[in-house]
Amino acid sequence: MSPGRKVGDQPEIVIEPENEYIKLENNARTLKPGRRKRLIVNRVDKKDHDLITISGGMNLGQPRAQYFLNITKPTQYTLNIFKSYIELAGIKFDGKLLEGKLPENAVELYTHEGEPLALALRGLNKFSNNFVAEQILKTIGAERFGPPGSTKKGLSVFEEYISQLGYEAGQYKIFDGSGLSRQNRLSPKIVVDILRNIKNDLSVHPEFVTALGVMGVDGNVKHRMRKVESSSKARVKTGTLNFISALSGFFESKDGELFAFSILMNDLKCSNERAKKIQDQIIQKGLKFRRVPTGSILTDDRVKRFQPKPSEP
Repeated sequence: MSPGRKVGDQPEIVIEPENEYIKLENNARTLKPGRRKRLIVNRVDKKDHDLITISGGMNLGQPRAQYFLNITKPTQYTLNIFKSYIELAGIKFDGKLLEGKLPENAVELYTHEGEPLALALRGLNKFSNNFVAEQILKTIGAERFGPPGSTKKGLSVFEEYISQLGYEAGQYKIFDGSGLSRQNRLSPKIVVDILRNIKNDLSVHPEFVTALGVMGVDGNVKHRMRKVESSSKARVKTGTLNFISALSGFFESKDGELFAFSILMNDLKCSNERAKKIQDQIIQKGLKFRRVPTGSILTDDRVKRFQPKPSEP
């Protein structure tokens, strides 16, 4: 989305990829530089399509903005995307897009393999893409128990994994892959134990850490702690619902020690921005943390050896 060419024009919006499932209602306007008016982007379920509504304003000369929205009906969305691409390839399509059971005599024409999991995780963790999270959970279920993938199968795999960490069913509750359900119940200790388990597994740790948001650098934490020295030594995943804010991941202390952490804030009595500032302050303390060597004291960031006074004669 970019501002219009002159004040009063509608912002210029591009839907990627272009398809007939997404409809657009653009009521926003281009504003004079310096004038402030919040830009609001919403997705509305219209049964046979999703309507994206844009209101508010963008300032003239403002950099291009990107918004990532989830889809109400992924199957219909996929069918529309497929239709768009075959039409681009010169294949005429004048039928209807229908959902149904796969006939037993169906013939497989083509199999498409998605991007590697390591790349899919980047879109998931850096931008909190809930749809991707749900699809990964279902894919894990299909890999373990056979297709088709489902949330139930994926959660069964998660339950197997969490039991290996020493937790019983009554110590947690998980209802989806994205964390959007308010029935989910995980303690910070469980999250930290999962992170510690990942850290000790070289087969997944490098790709997992790379997929996390880098504080002050990218993803949805790009604008947090930007002026903090060594903020990039904090790799995180956010979690946000109304009156809930979470931040988990890894940070490296002043001495180069790696810590896993999890901050889960429920029933907020302050704004979400205030909650984020509190989280940032905790991470900043962690980045500055240094262990005091035995027999030493810390003064002005310098370690001084403690010399006991000589015994009185």
